[in-house]
Amino acid sequence: MKEYASLALLEQIGEEDIAIWTISVTSTSTELSGAWVIKSNDLNTFQSVTDGKLHMEISSQANTRKLPGLDSNLKVSIEDFISEARNDAIQGSVIFHKHLQDNEKAYKDYMAVAPSDRKLLPKVVRKKLVEPEFNNWPEQFNLEDSKNYLDKIGKKGLLKSADPKLEKILITARCIRAFIDMWKKDEIERKNKVYLDAETASVTILPKSWLQKLP
Repeated sequence: MKEYASLALLEQIGEEDIAIWTISVTSTSTELSGAWVIKSNDLNTFQSVTDGKLHMEISSQANTRKLPGLDSNLKVSIEDFISEARNDAIQGSVIFHKHLQDNEKAYKDYMAVAPSDRKLLPKVVRKKLVEPEFNNWPEQFNLEDSKNYLDKIGKKGLLKSADPKLEKILITARCIRAFIDMWKKDEIERKNKVYLDAETASVTILPKSWLQKLP
């Protein structure tokens, strides 16, 4: 299991500038770890900042030009993140309710046996289970809605930057950090519920659709 990952958010600004904000992720923290506004022809700085990192372009499609020196294998999307997080949360709830139903049926079947015969059977106890509390993931998400989403979940915080060119990417970075923290909370919730199977109970720092892109 990977213990560290780094994500570079990229935004093209006009014809000359590229804004970059990096996010560092471990099992214990999610940090906005660096920010740059560089010239689009400053290839050395661009490559030194983005090399080996997962990356996501947040520029609108109409303004996007090909960025230099990016490994296409490391490109990730918010759509894949949200889809996996939502599906895993739904699946976790499905597993919980099935386990509850199976236990209830097993208990009723056990209690239907005559007390004298129950001694010959493995004892079945009606379990008192606490339903897992997964995050309420949106069905889909547009990065342009990052500020509204932060307002909705009560994470307004610092949305201003000393450099106006970094303001949009800062808001997006804070929203993605919130999603990553939500993901990790759901992972811990899955791990803490022993009735979830081993596959869904494994704890990862990011969705598998992102982590599998790392070498």
